Amino acid sequence: FATFDLTLPLTPVSKGTSTRFSSILFKAATAELLPVSNAELERLANTMLEDPTIRIEVQGHTDNIGNTAELNALSQKRANTIKAALVKKGVKEDRIVAKGFGATRPAFDNKDPKEREKNRRVEIVLL
Repeated sequence: FATFDLTLPLTPVSKGTSTRFSSILFKAATAELLPVSNAELERLANTMLEDPTIRIEVQGHTDNIGNTAELNALSQKRANTIKAALVKKGVKEDRIVAKGFGATRPAFDNKDPKEREKNRRVEIVLL
């Protein structure tokens, strides 16, 4: 057996830290979570249950294709769905803020179809 020394740079998690959850996914144009999302939601819920001081903001984002009001509503519904899923797993509701931003905060270029799809995302911000 070979042994290795491995050094991994770790980024400290602090207030305001934002994490994109690429494995929390929804059925197209709905707030219905896809089953693939369960593992990530379970992991997030367990982390929050292990540390009752953690408070988060769930942020829903969309691309810019569609009616602005509908995109804003969809992103809010998706954030609410994630909050509800965490509460169902035992996390206290007052530890989670849900906000939908629609297409107002693109992280990627909306002109490129492959990049645009990355704007349909969920981010968790540590409060």
